[in-house]
Amino acid sequence: MAGIANFRLPPPAKWQDFEDLCADLWRRIWRDANTQKNGRQGQPQNGVDIFGRPDNGALWAGVQCKDKNEDLGSALTQKELLLEIAKAKQFTPKLSAFTIATTGPRDATIQERARLLTQEHRKNELFDVAVWCWEDVLARLNDFPEVITLHFPHFRSVRTLESVTAPAEAAGKTDAPRNAAAETFLPPRYSERMLRREALSRTIEDHLTDQSSVFLNAPSGYGKSVLLSQIQIADTIWVDCEQEERKYPSFRERLNGYVRARYAAESTPEAPRDLARALDSILDGASERLLVIVVDHADNIDNGVRAFLQETICGVCSRSSRRLCVTPST
Repeated sequence: MAGIANFRLPPPAKWQDFEDLCADLWRRIWRDANTQKNGRQGQPQNGVDIFGRPDNGALWAGVQCKDKNEDLGSALTQKELLLEIAKAKQFTPKLSAFTIATTGPRDATIQERARLLTQEHRKNELFDVAVWCWEDVLARLNDFPEVITLHFPHFRSVRTLESVTAPAEAAGKTDAPRNAAAETFLPPRYSERMLRREALSRTIEDHLTDQSSVFLNAPSGYGKSVLLSQIQIADTIWVDCEQEERKYPSFRERLNGYVRARYAAESTPEAPRDLARALDSILDGASERLLVIVVDHADNIDNGVRAFLQETICGVCSRSSRRLCVTPST
């Protein structure tokens, strides 16, 4: 299932923030409210930064947080893996599972070594070993939108499952060809019989006007596109990334077309991050500074569109009055 990982958000800049994020995440993964960080900086920790009891059971589990940001792009080494495992064997009470969470990239060799170590450990009644890269952390965060909001405050995740009783989107969509409304950047037309979810619409609108980006999360067919089409904010541009607009050149031309029509200006930079910053500059001089960009079917985007979204959510533009509302198709 697509989620926040699709946007390749960067890890926290400070290792303490990464450790805090991991503590909040594993507290929910383990379903243990008593999950804690181990001691304080400078105290011996026996290789364990976070500990808890999964499902409040009798067994203990631990997490070691390895920040690889200082050496950008570097992966966990086998030497580091073995060193942290040796330390974790000294943790008391005895661990049943040990995870190394890293901000580095995924590495197949390290994953294989972790599997082999787990196999060996089980023969000797020692803990299982797992290694999570930053991409794994992001993927798991998708299950806990409240943690996303806490650690990425400009990226609000809104789940729609509890407000929908049955899939409805496909049945209500009209078959009419694109018309003038679509050419003025409005959302596609849906049947008037489609369910209107006023409370969810207001929640999304409140987050957007509060200068937060929104990620709409639900399985395919649960009416995400219909819900987004009901947003009532004046300056809203609809971008459907299911077809050509998933590619950055078409995405860029869509934004430039809106800028020309709405602000009598043109945002010309070709690079995705430069385009985001140029759009901010145009909005700085506009009387109405809130522009909502609705990105539908966002799981299909290419790297250029992804870079634009990343700059908006986490870059220098993240506190601007241009806000995103994005939804994947699955």
